[in-house]
Amino acid sequence: MITASTGSDIDRDTLIHILVVEDDAAHAEQIRRVFGSPSASRFRLSLATTVGEARSLLRTHPVRLIIADWLLPDGKGTDLLDQHMAGEKVPVIIITSHGNEELAVDAIKAGALDYIVKSRATFEDLVHIAERALREWDLSARHEKAVRALRESEKKFRELFDNTGDAIFLYGIRPDEKPGQFIEVNTPACRMLQYSYDELRAKTISDITPGEFLDRDNAIIDKIRKSGQDKFEGYMVRKDSTLVPVEISAHFFELDGRNVVLSVARDIRDRKEMASRQKEALIQIERNIHQLALLNDQIRNPLSVIVAVADTVEDAAGDKIMFHALEINRIISLLDKGWMESAKIHDFLTKHYNFTADYTINRYNDPYVLKRGDQSP
Repeated sequence: MITASTGSDIDRDTLIHILVVEDDAAHAEQIRRVFGSPSASRFRLSLATTVGEARSLLRTHPVRLIIADWLLPDGKGTDLLDQHMAGEKVPVIIITSHGNEELAVDAIKAGALDYIVKSRATFEDLVHIAERALREWDLSARHEKAVRALRESEKKFRELFDNTGDAIFLYGIRPDEKPGQFIEVNTPACRMLQYSYDELRAKTISDITPGEFLDRDNAIIDKIRKSGQDKFEGYMVRKDSTLVPVEISAHFFELDGRNVVLSVARDIRDRKEMASRQKEALIQIERNIHQLALLNDQIRNPLSVIVAVADTVEDAAGDKIMFHALEINRIISLLDKGWMESAKIHDFLTKHYNFTADYTINRYNDPYVLKRGDQSP
């Protein structure tokens, strides 16, 4: 049966509550006497004789420690290892009169904090055993809490790290000033370069840089060391040896006593493709402008001859020729207007959107000239 708690009536709620589960009356009395001594004034004790009684008490009385006999009338002391208070597991010390190494191992494996054999010396030292057990348990609980918090923090960091849209590479700088093996890479980096995580981790930034860019990138690393950061465009080599155009933002800093570089690479294939299409469109506009100018000249020159001939014809036929010549001239004027509008669009795109092409307009000379040396369209 459950017996009344022992301990000071002053500030009972501040005392450390221990539950002892012992069916041997003589042993229970020895334990009660030990915890009733002045050295145990910070504890209060409750006694139960069975697993059932212990569970009943635990439902209404929170405890910090359980000391339970190995064998009880309705079970084993290890049956109480699943007890929780305020979401925290309650530590359990198993005591027995007939201990052996196998039982001790089984109890510890089951989750018991300690396993002790009953003796007069053990009972006399039980207060110290309880204090030591609580210290170890509190230390272990703080450690586990810190580990859980660290794992949760790492999990959140990993989720952020892997769910950013850009590829991220972290690598150290070796004593010879060369980039070392990757310290960390994220999922977008693996996906962009077609490597598994372990494959990419085993590489260096030089392994994924085209050979013709290595000298430039080494110079960039030197620049980053001095300025702390840099932003530039380049290429990275995928597993299948194809190149990916990237915009890289690199930052140099110290991590755990070593110099490292964090590079954030953005895949700019779409941007490059759009720039290529913009360039093609601008070239086509320039070609159209050039063709309109040529067409204008090709029509106006023979038209001038037709008008001159019409002036020499004085009958109705001459008037008819002149009428149609003027109509053709009106259409040519519309083409002239279209040429001017296209030229304005061209100038606007090149000025405000930085569109560039191999060709440019020169209204004051040849309307279609090349930017690059003597190349022909």
